[in-house]
Amino acid sequence: FSEFTTVLNETSSFLSCLSVAGTKLNEKKAKNLMLFLSYTNTLTEIDISRTSLKPSLVAQIITSIIGNKEINKFSIHLNSLNLNKLNLSKVIKAFESDPMSRLRIWTAISLEDNGMNGDDLRQLLPVLTQMVNLKELNIGMNFDSNSSSIETLLPNFLTFQSLEKLSLRGNKFHSLGYNKLQNLFISIADRQGTPLTLDIRNNDIGDEGLRDIGELARNDKFFELQVDGSTPETIKELKEFFSNVSKSKTTAVLDFPIKDAEKLITSVGSSSSKLQKAALNLSEFGVKMNVRLEKNMTDYGIHSRWTFRNPIPEIEQIVN
Repeated sequence: FSEFTTVLNETSSFLSCLSVAGTKLNEKKAKNLMLFLSYTNTLTEIDISRTSLKPSLVAQIITSIIGNKEINKFSIHLNSLNLNKLNLSKVIKAFESDPMSRLRIWTAISLEDNGMNGDDLRQLLPVLTQMVNLKELNIGMNFDSNSSSIETLLPNFLTFQSLEKLSLRGNKFHSLGYNKLQNLFISIADRQGTPLTLDIRNNDIGDEGLRDIGELARNDKFFELQVDGSTPETIKELKEFFSNVSKSKTTAVLDFPIKDAEKLITSVGSSSSKLQKAALNLSEFGVKMNVRLEKNMTDYGIHSRWTFRNPIPEIEQIVN
């Protein structure tokens, strides 16, 4: 890594995105990285997740980015860095470094899997609110059904003027459940403007939650939606969800919920004929939904999921 940062600091870099995720960074390596971040005029995104960096070094990296006046937009991934409680406070103070006007450079922030609780989220909200150009926020894999105040805090993110994507995905240790997300769903129904990208995978929202999300999709509230791991109880509910999405004019991306489908199909019994009938029945609705998604994507002028986030003209030309 030291050789890599030496090359970065001694040559003219063309990098726009840099990931050192999973690399074990000590203070010396972090300082070399900070040097690069202090003068780069091409970088717009960095991922320092799972690097075992101390919160003080994470804060210094953020300060280096803020201090580089060549940077006018930036995305940062800070996943799995134990940024909670006092550790999180240090990072928040770094974001608030003078001048406060520099908060406008942040366009995407990921704080997934940091062991945060409701108090941490309350502490984080004020600084995120001032990031007027924040388009993407990932705070998944932090909270569960026992996290206090989450249900009242989450709807606040929908008031961010530029927010386009919110990720709250869970896992087997962090599942929010329907009750913690219901207020968010109600707020999405009232939200105006650009259709939202929402990732709520593995949150066990059940039949009620999937029903609400399906209604929101039918009412054109989403551009992209990820819901696998919702754990509906019946095939009927999943079919109804597919049917609702099929009526959406804005939803263009939704991965087929394989985990939920497999669980429901195998629940009908061990008979091969019953399994086949259940699978065919469900796939019929799934195909109709995918046809609609493809049409919506075409209507957006998007030819491929390869490039819809960051269009690359050369690939678009090949697909054409």
